[in-house]
Amino acid sequence: MKQVLLILLFFTISITNYAGNPVWSTDIAPILYNKCAKCHNPQGIGKFSLLTYSDAFTYASSIKNAAVTKGSMPPWPPNSKFSHFKDERLLSGVEKKAIRDWVDGGAVSGDLTKAPSPPSFSGGSQLSKIDLTLKMPTYISQATTNDLYRCFVLDPALLANKNIEEIEVIPGNIKIVHHVLIYQDTTNVPDNLDVADPGVGYTSFGGIGSNAAELIGAWVPGSSSKKLPYGMASYLNKKSKIIIQIHYPKGTNGAADSTLINIRYSTHPNPRKVYFTSILNEAGIKNYAALIIPKDSVRTFRQEFKIPFQDYSFISIAPHMHLVGTKYTVFAITPLGDTIKGIDIPHWDFHWQDEYTFKKVQRIPVGSTLYGFATYDNTLNNPSNPNNPTKLIVRGEATTDEMMLTFISYMPYQIGDENIVLDSSADINTEIDNSSGILLLNNSTLMNIAPNPVENQLEINIDFDNSGTIKFDVYTTDGKKLNFKSVEKNYVAGGNHFLLNMENLTKGQYILKASDEDHYYTKSFVKL
Repeated sequence: MKQVLLILLFFTISITNYAGNPVWSTDIAPILYNKCAKCHNPQGIGKFSLLTYSDAFTYASSIKNAAVTKGSMPPWPPNSKFSHFKDERLLSGVEKKAIRDWVDGGAVSGDLTKAPSPPSFSGGSQLSKIDLTLKMPTYISQATTNDLYRCFVLDPALLANKNIEEIEVIPGNIKIVHHVLIYQDTTNVPDNLDVADPGVGYTSFGGIGSNAAELIGAWVPGSSSKKLPYGMASYLNKKSKIIIQIHYPKGTNGAADSTLINIRYSTHPNPRKVYFTSILNEAGIKNYAALIIPKDSVRTFRQEFKIPFQDYSFISIAPHMHLVGTKYTVFAITPLGDTIKGIDIPHWDFHWQDEYTFKKVQRIPVGSTLYGFATYDNTLNNPSNPNNPTKLIVRGEATTDEMMLTFISYMPYQIGDENIVLDSSADINTEIDNSSGILLLNNSTLMNIAPNPVENQLEINIDFDNSGTIKFDVYTTDGKKLNFKSVEKNYVAGGNHFLLNMENLTKGQYILKASDEDHYYTKSFVKL
């Protein structure tokens, strides 16, 4: 009897411990699917897939080591204590603890029937609609002992100017495409360079060889399509050719690639033009004569640029250095002495660069000064140094040279721009806490609104089980109800269509709440 009681006690303790420990099916799978699977899938750049329990169990120790102990996964170079960006690949403290406890507890599966469906990664387009596809001819990489930057001229054959709202790159060979830059150019320079260079495309470090080229997009591993809010677009000249410059790392010779780009045009009748250029560059260096890093030295350069003419609205930021760069910080000081934080990358990684979109449009007042501080370590203490023994490094287009650039997506400021939310995670449904009047999160998806963003009239569709009267109210994104006249509408059982006039609403991001005695529905929207 004593032995039986001990056995029962053992199983009771085991069950209790199991019940208190995270399991893959309900605790870990959602984390891996949301934060890791974009790269760690059979078509991704990750070294292994994490779509199944078997995958996660096999690499459990590696997951804990990278995600919790080292904090190196998922890759997110920006310092989150300095500034935040759209769709951050960051694990919360709760998520890290769940992973650690799961691995330490034996990496148990849990009830696999309760696991969420794994995300699908077909390698195809993520665009809802494709208006233009341009694909380069198949190219066989010649990158043996050095990195190769190869340019390919693509002709969209446009009959009219176009406005691009979304652009994406789909690498033909994810294993050899390091990054892609997309330019438009109205000259014949790229064509002439292409003719002069044997084979498919032509080699050109840095830019594409034309001073008239305009950067309109980019792709790096882990990035999604570049999507601008409705009402904003980059301009595509009907006379332009599109040139994609692809970085093929050394050692990829013999591998084939046929990368393509997809473009979706804006349907807005008159979208605002978004510019994308390196506002901070080597010409703005103030504390040294030029970007020169002597061998066996560590140097920090300061660059400046004063905002001219008018206020501007910044949408995204993308610093750029090469191999001996170690950290990069960008911020602005306004004429009133206020600091506007841009980005801080404390541990630069040449192999993981991106264009980072702000959570909200950033207003930069005229007369503000942009500052960039970049540090370069040209010693053997830097494991990324391409030279041993060390050599003098100067500004140049080769990977073994250096650059100090910060690309910015921006547009001339208009009233209300600073209220435009860019982060998709901020486009959430909400509910009212009646005790405080503050909007809280919920998962209501029964109300659809369009267009979003809206200029004058908002169209609303809601399904009801019976008839009644519903009231519409407008709130700010921090949950404060506006002094906005409530509107009541009668509804019937089934689908209902409502129209609300938003013409007098100030530009910005808002939340619409529809409520009656039995229902509440909420959606966020942007007023242009």
